[in-house]
Formats: sequence, C-alpha cells, structure tokens
Amino acid sequence: MSPESHFLIGIPGAGKSTLAQEWAQRDPNCCIVSTDGIRAELYGDEQIQGDWETIEAVVLERVREAIAQGKSVIYDATNAKRSWPITMLQQFATIGATQWIGWHFTTPLVECQRRNQGRQRQVESGVIASFSVALADFPPIALRGTMTF
Repeated sequence: MSPESHFLIGIPGAGKSTLAQEWAQRDPNCCIVSTDGIRAELYGDEQIQGDWETIEAVVLERVREAIAQGKSVIYDATNAKRSWPITMLQQFATIGATQWIGWHFTTPLVECQRRNQGRQRQVESGVIASFSVALADFPPIALRGTMTF
C-alpha cells in the first residue's frame, strides 16, 4: 500500500486521537503528527497552548520527515475553524505534502462532552461548544487538488 496523508477534523472528544492511535497500531508504516503531543513535548503539558509558530514548525518538520521516509501521515488536531485547515494545507504543500484525505468526525456535542468528563486532560466545555458551533457554521469542504473526504 502506498503512503497516504490523513487530516483529522473534529471537536475535542470526537475520537480523533483514538482512531489515530488504533490506526497506527495496525499500520507500522503510519506516523501520527499530533499538536497535543507536540505541546506535551515542548511545554511538558498538552494543555499549554504555547507558541503556535513553534508548534507549527515541528508539525511541518515531522510531516516532511514522514513523507521522506515513505510513511503515511495522520495529522491529529481539531482543525475546527475553517481558516486552520486551509492554512495548514497551504503550509503542507510547501513541503511536498499536497494530497490529503480529510476525516470529519461528526460525533454529537453531548457525546464529546461526556467523553471529555472521563478524560484525564479535560477541555473546557465552552471551548468544545464553540468549536462545535464553528464546524456547524462552516463545515469542512473538499479543496480541489488538495483534500478529499
């Protein structure tokens, strides 16, 4: 199977990281690039939002490395506001990652909030709700030549 690039989109608690981890366990040629994981590495805690430019630089380097090694990539981040995935796709294109398969997680808000309560690291309920509204108002779209769903 040839390497693929996967772009996860969904509110906290939707199941993005769970799917990414299960996928990577089944496919040893798969690399997860997670903004939460990078925050934990850089700042010692994934809840610390930190400096986006620093986080973005690490994301881009890891995606570039994975592609150079012929690995599939799963980009694990909320990508909840329309400008976020568009900006990242533009950045990915500069390093040669031009084709992405988008996965929009449509887990209901109530279920995401329930899951959030069971997490060790909880996201504020208001943040989850605002991301849910953002995705409902502007759902992800396929970007011709860049991302398909």
